[in-house]
Amino acid sequence: AVHVIGISVGAFPAQAVIDELSQLADRRGGSVRPFLQATFLDPFLARGLYEWGYGIERFGLRADAAVQYLNTDDPVPFTNRPLSNCRTVDVTSLRPENIFGHDWPLVYYTMSDKVGNIYYDKTS
Repeated sequence: AVHVIGISVGAFPAQAVIDELSQLADRRGGSVRPFLQATFLDPFLARGLYEWGYGIERFGLRADAAVQYLNTDDPVPFTNRPLSNCRTVDVTSLRPENIFGHDWPLVYYTMSDKVGNIYYDKTS
């Protein structure tokens, strides 16, 4: 199993790893394909000047399991919408006042019992 974690704009390289491993397995006939899991922590969704919703449809695609930890009340643009190809965990209402909103999904995830777990379906 391969588990990649993307934080904010780090969602782009995390998705690139999923894409590359999936395409590599396809080129080899799909016989040796690892289980691919992605975790996105308040991912930045825009790409370039005109693709503001790029990540909504792209992040989590080709992963066997994908989850997004979302905070919707921080001032960082393009980070507050759920992803289409992921299970979304909205942690906004759980954020302590002393933690900046965009940092909260990372803090929440690292303090949870989910760190390092591999899920073998899209609903775990």
